[in-house]
Amino acid sequence: MINFFRKIRKKMADDNRPLKYMRYAVGEILLVVIGILIALQINTWNEERKETKKLKMYVKDLVSDLEKDTINLNGWIRWSKKEIDELKEIDEYINNPDSMITIDSIINMVPNINFGNSGPGPLNQETFNTLVSTGDVGLIPERQMNDLKSLNFRYKDFEDASETNMKFIFEFLMAYLNSYRFLSNVEKNSLVYLSQMKNFDEAEFLRTLDNYVGNKIFLYGMISSQTQNVLKYSEQTLASLKNIQ
Repeated sequence: MINFFRKIRKKMADDNRPLKYMRYAVGEILLVVIGILIALQINTWNEERKETKKLKMYVKDLVSDLEKDTINLNGWIRWSKKEIDELKEIDEYINNPDSMITIDSIINMVPNINFGNSGPGPLNQETFNTLVSTGDVGLIPERQMNDLKSLNFRYKDFEDASETNMKFIFEFLMAYLNSYRFLSNVEKNSLVYLSQMKNFDEAEFLRTLDNYVGNKIFLYGMISSQTQNVLKYSEQTLASLKNIQ
């Protein structure tokens, strides 16, 4: 096309027809400008297509993270409720003055306590952190981005509070285990068990156990309440993100 116009331009110049030459020159310039504009538009379309593809990828990953979190949080809430109910049963036996249960029965209940004191565990923030570190936060619509930022702050506060509470539970647990770990010994006729039982103080045992059980009930209740709050906002953010899929 350019060669074609060059030939015409040369012919006009050779024929000494400047007016027509100028028309064709302007037309050639317009064609070049139109070509540049088309190229820019195509490049803009390509960039928008790439950003749309990247947005869909981020939203997909964020939805996946939040779905895993909601499953994890719901599971922990159910588990902690069962754990608290079992602990309350032991606490009732210890503190009820009318209880007819024997000390041996309480000792036999202790091994059923879940000594693995794990909280809900870390929540999925990898995709959100990638958005921030890469500067791609602008790809996410403002409303959903504000929801994600708010949820991220809640996650951090929640994990810090859970970690603090779990440390307290662990301290009470260790106070109990340091003195009465032997009671979980399956071999009730072992020399270790029998020698420890010679100096066994029932009142001190009940006090230490009650301290552990009571504080675990209280702190698990706090963590459970915090978990439900985080779950609520996780579900709201999840629903919001699904609106832009």
